[in-house]
Amino acid sequence: MIPMSNGEARERIISILKRFGLPIRYEKAGDALVQLLRHDKKACGKDITAVMVEQIGSFCFQQMTAEELSKASEVLK
Repeated sequence: MIPMSNGEARERIISILKRFGLPIRYEKAGDALVQLLRHDKKACGKDITAVMVEQIGSFCFQQMTAEELSKASEVLK
């Protein structure tokens, strides 16, 4: 969720995760994470449908390539 959010929404999500002692980093970010996501129910062909959160309470679906997801997930390292 962190890579798929921005600005105030990202900061709020991180704050909530920290408050409950949940991880905000993922050691398998990048290509290793993309390999896992290829098996997700939202994967279709070469693209994966990501849920983008621009602000709390609002979202949109966005088709992303494996390379785009890999780059976005780098913030988790």
